[in-house]
Amino acid sequence: MKITAIVMVLLIIAIIPSLSHAQLYTLRMYTNKENYLNTDTVQAYYVAYGKDGKTLPDGKGTWYLNTSLNNTPVVSGNITGSHGEFKIPLYNLNLTNVGAGEDFNLVLIFNYAGEQHKVSQGIWIADSHFLIFQVHAYPETPGFHPGSMVTVAINSPVPDERVRYIAIFHNTAVWQNLTSVKLDYNGYATYNFQIPKTWKDGDFVNIVAVIGNSTASTSFTVGIWHNLHMNITPGNGKVISGDTITINIHYQNISSPYFHFYILAGTTVLYRYFTSSSAITYKVPDNFSGFLEVKCEIFNSTKEIGTVDNILQIKYAELGIQFSQLYYSGNENIDVYAEFRSHVIKEPTFIYSIYAYTENSYVLINKITTTMARISFHIPSDPPEAYTISVLAYDSEHSVSAQSSIHYLVPVQLQAHVITKSSYSTSAYTPGEILEIKYSVSGIRSSGFLYYGFGSEFYTHPKIIRITGNTTGVLKITIPYSTNKGIYIIHVQIVTSEVNRELDVPIFVDDNPPWSQYLIFTIPAADFLTLLLVGAGFIALALYLKPEKNKPTPKKEKEKTSESGKESL
Repeated sequence: MKITAIVMVLLIIAIIPSLSHAQLYTLRMYTNKENYLNTDTVQAYYVAYGKDGKTLPDGKGTWYLNTSLNNTPVVSGNITGSHGEFKIPLYNLNLTNVGAGEDFNLVLIFNYAGEQHKVSQGIWIADSHFLIFQVHAYPETPGFHPGSMVTVAINSPVPDERVRYIAIFHNTAVWQNLTSVKLDYNGYATYNFQIPKTWKDGDFVNIVAVIGNSTASTSFTVGIWHNLHMNITPGNGKVISGDTITINIHYQNISSPYFHFYILAGTTVLYRYFTSSSAITYKVPDNFSGFLEVKCEIFNSTKEIGTVDNILQIKYAELGIQFSQLYYSGNENIDVYAEFRSHVIKEPTFIYSIYAYTENSYVLINKITTTMARISFHIPSDPPEAYTISVLAYDSEHSVSAQSSIHYLVPVQLQAHVITKSSYSTSAYTPGEILEIKYSVSGIRSSGFLYYGFGSEFYTHPKIIRITGNTTGVLKITIPYSTNKGIYIIHVQIVTSEVNRELDVPIFVDDNPPWSQYLIFTIPAADFLTLLLVGAGFIALALYLKPEKNKPTPKKEKEKTSESGKESL
């Protein structure tokens, strides 16, 4: 037992020094980027700092660049000092076997006061001859047309590299050769150019970019922009069975155009027409309901230019619902109008189903069957939050339905005004001043929250008061000391499950108002005492400097003595 105790004591004595130095300092290392070409220079930065955050007074270490595959050192070096940088010129290492990219580890071992720390960072190195990167060309318009802008985008796994050049070939000749493009720290670069208006339909454009000794390219063919699109009237998806529609094709830069129109229901062709006119009319069959596809192929004298199409949903009738007002309040009548249009349903019957929203669900409260396209229903004095009206229009063969909702207008009143009196004739308030704002909320039927704040503080960290019913109170807001002269807004907002109301109260703030603008009855006590003292000082100075009048001038003492001597003789 004694031997065991001695061994444990010796172990504790051996461990204590290492524990006391475990947090002696912290070592950090980072590089200027993570991916490199083998022609680049790695810039590594390191710092060692103590518990107080200050860099160590000295230290030294060794760095290694190892292969990630077998951890074999490629190059190493020494550092001195607790912070600094070291560079690794990769072009001196003959890293020709890295191909399209290989992983490496940069390791730093640092020593200070007998304590050793080790940090590492992975980097990726690619051969400049085998770098794989992408070049893309994006047109400003739908297609590469004369006069349109083109964006050339380069995406490389190695960032912060200069693109040696971007060559733009028009057909077989070099049109532009750029050397001023550089990849950003994410490996991206863009360049914009405009396709000359003199280039023709079918011209070939090839774009070649070079990074290091690697190339990538993209190409496109110039085409004339014909700006093809189709317009159908009536629009807005309001086409019904039996309607006559007009189909109009808009185009540009086509000489002697020819149009092939056809209308399909699924794969069945309902209509086909060849014409030199860009517009036709078509009557939808009375017995058709479903989707129609309208297509048009456009040709010139030698080839097909393009195709445009559109999809129409056809219904037997068009049905909409309108209310006599946007919102409702208690104890009033609401009119409901069924806006109905159909070539098929000649004499419709309407079924109006009225649902009231109460206690988180809709309840059917009334159902009215009529041939009239208008009904009226009464709103009770304690109305629900909302009504949903469903309308079904039908005859013996066809039917169509629609629904719409109307909501209760919560009569909430929110009022607020500043009751703190300004001390200045300009009605200004000063930074640091505490303002009292009287507010009142009425008409709410559920609990909620009152938010308020000064200027932008209202949106970042507003003050909040819980409201459980109609209430009146006083809010206090301190004008921030950093507020400059100007007009500011005090925001007040009430939010419940039924309503969201906001009120703005403007005030004028002056960070340096002259004392001459003080209102005499609102001068703060300290300033008032200062004015009294200054006034008293001026009065005393004026009295002291005022000359004395009608006071006799005293005779000299020597004259009095002489006269008295004469009298004695």
